[in-house]
Amino acid sequence: MATFDLDEQEQLDALQQFWRSYGRIVMAVVLAVVVGFGSTKWWEYQNRT
Repeated sequence: MATFDLDEQEQLDALQQFWRSYGRIVMAVVLAVVVGFGSTKWWEYQNRT
């Protein structure tokens, strides 16, 4: 693994802690947005005819 200075290591630790705490929520929101967008586009496509 690369060598990080103290500031970079603190930022990396903070990001890892954030991801451990909120990673599932972030992924659920991203999935909901993608499914919602895809569903809307599919519905528009189905109603074009």
